[in-house]
Amino acid sequence: MTHEKITTVERAGMLIFGGLVVLAMPILGLLNTFGGSMSGMVEYMDGDSAGYALAQSGVPEAAEITATPIVGPNLRATLLAIGLIVFGLMVVYRLISVSGTDPNASPAPTAD
Repeated sequence: MTHEKITTVERAGMLIFGGLVVLAMPILGLLNTFGGSMSGMVEYMDGDSAGYALAQSGVPEAAEITATPIVGPNLRATLLAIGLIVFGLMVVYRLISVSGTDPNASPAPTAD
């Protein structure tokens, strides 16, 4: 195996990593924006003051919730973390698969 070849495992890892990152950041962000929530957090009004909370459980009891995201920030962060874990596993796989090979070795000549 040379350093220039991308294996099937690496292609699958890149596809999963890229898909999770694109899903977590722009797609779910646009879904929240088009759903009417300009923020990824729960917005509430408590008397005359406005506030934000990461979840509905963080909103004070007397407050009125004015906007909630379609997809919460915890789910988006989890998808991104899973994508980064897949990326890390891909790096470890690549390091193990090329360890012990000489990066300066020239490929074997082919018979023409």
